[in-house]
Amino acid sequence: MNHPLMKKLRLKDGNFHVAVLNNSTVIGEDIISRGDFYLYAEQSKVRIKGSSFGVGRLSDTSDRFVRPGDTEFRNCTFTTRPGLQDSKNGLNQWAVIHVHWNVG
Repeated sequence: MNHPLMKKLRLKDGNFHVAVLNNSTVIGEDIISRGDFYLYAEQSKVRIKGSSFGVGRLSDTSDRFVRPGDTEFRNCTFTTRPGLQDSKNGLNQWAVIHVHWNVG
């Protein structure tokens, strides 16, 4: 079965958000996103390879996988977004990738 392919997707200032219904398949290759990311793929399959994603400050809604289903990243990087600076008014909390397996 052929599945749509996201290839050479460039999101210089955009966010990479994917939310799919059950039993979906998402395939991506050579994706560059400097904004935040969000993935929801309950009971679905996601394959992304050779891609780069930005990670930013701690957030209640961004830089996370929620019910990731069967998700696989190959040869991908997740790095702090360029241009983000330490806050002058307090403690910074930098996001690490958040994975939420079973949330209601």
